[in-house]
Amino acid sequence: MAEQELSPSAKLCLSCGLCCNGALFPHAYFVFGENLSHWQENGFDLVEEDGGVFFELGCPHLDGAACTIYDKPRPHTCGGFRCKPLQQLEDGEIGLDQAFETVGKAVSQASDVRAVVRKAGKDISARNFYTLSEVLENEQSDEDSPRQTAIKLAIEKLNAFENYANEHLMPAHVLEELERDTNA
Repeated sequence: MAEQELSPSAKLCLSCGLCCNGALFPHAYFVFGENLSHWQENGFDLVEEDGGVFFELGCPHLDGAACTIYDKPRPHTCGGFRCKPLQQLEDGEIGLDQAFETVGKAVSQASDVRAVVRKAGKDISARNFYTLSEVLENEQSDEDSPRQTAIKLAIEKLNAFENYANEHLMPAHVLEELERDTNA
């Protein structure tokens, strides 16, 4: 599909990818009844925990911000998340430029996090931000070194990203679900 044929919603999603790359969520659950062997055969590493089955994010089918299997069958959960700017765009509350601005700031902050984490000497290729935060906090010490300075900066950037995402990207019902899962 050519760029000019994309809907405003699709253009916004293709400029972002944060819901699939591990910046917003650590994993995505499969829906009861999905053919799990099909998804396993198609590159998803399945994890079974507490009666649910999920795959870790970043998604193996994400290339930049684009889903490489968008036009093929995908897990039910894929495409189900609607960030605040996407909802507001689809409801006519904001225009595409404002939605791009909000999402662009989050994408920029996520990119800054990844750059600072690399300076701290961490391989982030397969880590979602939740795992990354835990790893960095466990490695943080009072030692005065360039690596520790980078780790502290990375934690600050992660916290700033999380605060921005919670305020500007995450719908209230999603934040409530995440809070319930965290406290369970």
